[in-house]
Amino acid sequence: MAEGAVLILVLLLAVAGPFVLYALIQSETDDVPTMDRTEAERTARRDSDEGRDGDVGWDDRNGRRR
Repeated sequence: MAEGAVLILVLLLAVAGPFVLYALIQSETDDVPTMDRTEAERTARRDSDEGRDGDVGWDDRNGRRR
């Protein structure tokens, strides 16, 4: 009898789990901010320029800092 209850519980979780995950993900995308192209470009530039002082910190092919 206990094995049957555990089996039903596992099957219920297997069926309900994806729906719960879907609902959680869907709730995250409800209030996505929309912006026009100009505002999006400005935001992207601001995000990529934060913390930069001109040196990106990449090495060239010879291992020297640029």
